This record gives sequence, C-alpha cells and structure tokens, in this order.
Amino acid sequence: MILALAMVTGVVVGHAAGASLRFAVTSEHVLAYLLVMPVAVANLDLDRAQITRLLGWALALAGFKAFLGLIEVAGHLGTPIEGVAELTYYEPTSNWLIMIAALSVFAALLARAKPPLWMMLLLPLLTASLLLSYRRSFWIGAVLGVVLVVILGLSPVGRRLLIPIGLAVVVSIWLLGSIHFQDQIPIVKRAESLAPSKLEASAQDRYRLNERANVIAEIRAHPISGLGVTIPWRATTQTLALEGQPEARQYVHFALLWFWLKLGILGAFAYIGMMIGSMWVAWQAWHASREPLLRAFALASLCGVVGLLAIDTTASFTGVDPRFTLLFAAQVGLLALLVSTAESWQHEEAQEAGPEELLAPMVPAAR
Repeated sequence: MILALAMVTGVVVGHAAGASLRFAVTSEHVLAYLLVMPVAVANLDLDRAQITRLLGWALALAGFKAFLGLIEVAGHLGTPIEGVAELTYYEPTSNWLIMIAALSVFAALLARAKPPLWMMLLLPLLTASLLLSYRRSFWIGAVLGVVLVVILGLSPVGRRLLIPIGLAVVVSIWLLGSIHFQDQIPIVKRAESLAPSKLEASAQDRYRLNERANVIAEIRAHPISGLGVTIPWRATTQTLALEGQPEARQYVHFALLWFWLKLGILGAFAYIGMMIGSMWVAWQAWHASREPLLRAFALASLCGVVGLLAIDTTASFTGVDPRFTLLFAAQVGLLALLVSTAESWQHEEAQEAGPEELLAPMVPAAR
C-alpha cells in the first residue's frame, strides 16, 4: 500500500513539474510488477509437490544458463569487461537466478538434506559462472549470502567454528593482497578494483560517487516529495567524470536513493518495507516448510535478499530493471505461497489426526 501511494505521489509530482500525465503513468510499469506479481503468484493453485517440481526445474534452468555462460567465455564470445576478459552474464537477472540457485544447493548440503547428485554437480558450475560474470556487487552479495547461510543453517556446534574460519579467511585475503601477480589474472584485477584507491582512479566508479553526491543534494532540496517520475536530476554539486546519454539522469546507482528521488519519502519507506517484508516471508517459509528443497530455497532467499541490499547500493535493479523485478517479485510471491500452503497443510493434518495423536505430546514419556 505504501508503494501504491508512493507511485501516485511520483506521478502527481512529475506531472506538476512538466511531464505529461500519460507518460508519467506509463513510466511506472516496472514498479507495477512489484504490486501485481507477488499477489498473482501467491494465489496460484499449486500444492507443495508441484512447487518442489517447479523449483527443481528452476535449478536446472540456472545450471543450463551457467553452462551456456561458460561456453561463451571458453569460446571468447562473451561481452568484454574493462578489456581484461570476456564475461558470462552482465545482466542482473541471470546473475540473480544463478546466485539464488547456488545458495539453495549450498543450504541443502549444509543441512545434510542429501540432494540429488545432479544438484550437487550444479554447485561448481553455478559458482564458476557467477565468478566469471565479473559483477563485483554480486560477488559481495553472494559472499554475504553464504556467510548468513552458514550462520543460520549450522547447528550451535558448527557455529563455534565460524571464528577460526573467519580468521583463516582474513589471513588468506591479507596474504593474497601481499602477492604481486605478474600475469595480472583478470579475476584478481577485478577484485582489486574494489579498493578505495582504485575506485577513485576508475572513471566509471568515480562517476557513481559524483552521481550519488548530486542525487543526495537533490533529495535534500526535495526531501518529502522528491522530483517525481520522468524528471531528471541535475549535476549541481559535483562535476561528472563521464557524461552519458540524457536518460542517464533518470537513473541512480543506488536503489534506495532512486526510490526516494523519484517517489519521495514514501518511496524510501516502500523500498525498505519491501526488503523487510521479503526477508520476513522468507523466514516464515523457512520455518514452516518441512521438505528439504523448500527449506533450502527459503533460506537461500532470505540470505539472498540480505545480499541484494548490498547489491542495490551499487546499481538500481529492484523496481528499475524489468526482467530482474519480474523474477524477484515472482520469487517473493512463491515464498508467500509456501507459507500459505504450509499453514493449510498443517491445519488439515491437525483435523485428520485422531484424539490420541493430538494428546500424544501431553502424555508423559514414562508411558
């Protein structure tokens, strides 16, 4: 409801700033996916066996796309990235699908759910495709997701190993940073570009920083209403390192700031609410499901959305990119469907249970 009100605010403010009413309304079609798709998927007439098969096909699709991406890299057919190598997928939709699939298989293995062999064979394929996408934000989101899967999925005994494992990772990264790679491995070069000094040296990364300063200045000037949809921001605070097409002023490399700038303060609340709501429904689906694959998917989605919060600070995907928004909205609806089917299944199970079965937990163990 907050998102719907924010969209109305964006249209009204944009129209008052000079945009045509029809153009302002149609420009919000991607945001409409976030309103319609979760509700549509959550009301599908699917039982839990059908949902399990659907997720199995989704994992197979992710593995197939990862395989195609690796073929592009091996055949030097992929899109070049900063002149260092060819990548598998640059678009966020494929990377998100592959990332959630990898987290799901990892969560199933961690829970000792004994997934099929073909699922276990997918994990190195998915990992290689995600690594060779050279998407630094998805690397960070995937690592954050893996850490959370380990923390939430392990038993209390296993969690005690997190401190020595974390120390070993830190030492490994420090040793890696102290080594000078003569052959300039592309993945290492891409990872090194995350350093603050490298960010300042890169023209594209410097553009993002300057863009953010200008957008924050616009938000400070219009903190409640925002600029409205279809209204470009202005470079009044920082000179841009790169000047692209005019439509670039409609985009912000930070999802929360994009929602705030275009839809006002209600847009910022809507984005935060969507992320919290998505994590909450994933948490419910994780605890309500008994099937190993469904539990693994719910846990992967919960940890993946946390990673998405980090990903959305480097580029705006949620509510901005059409295909990514459709996939993410359908995923949230599927999680809600898992919760509703689990509740109805538990209710039917309780009704079918006899009096002795219902009273069994109350009977002393000595019986």
